[in-house]
Amino acid sequence: TYCGYNYINGSGKMSKEVVVYSKPSCKNCTLLKMWLNSKEIDYNEVDVTQERSALSKIREAGYSSLPALEINGDFVEYGVYNDILDML
Repeated sequence: TYCGYNYINGSGKMSKEVVVYSKPSCKNCTLLKMWLNSKEIDYNEVDVTQERSALSKIREAGYSSLPALEINGDFVEYGVYNDILDML
């Protein structure tokens, strides 16, 4: 299920599309979404338990755990949540 839209940066311009791949029982997924919400970053959420093709997509990208984060069509890695701000 998709929700949200693109992140709007401080200048009011549309920025990059953010997608969070998650599942309901994932604590780290919940924490990432809470952080994104606290920064007022809109995102699309894909529940991999509902969309099996999404799970295949993240595995093909080399990820074996959730959450997986995609920005403008590219999966990204981050050390801490604030690293994400630099990618937007």
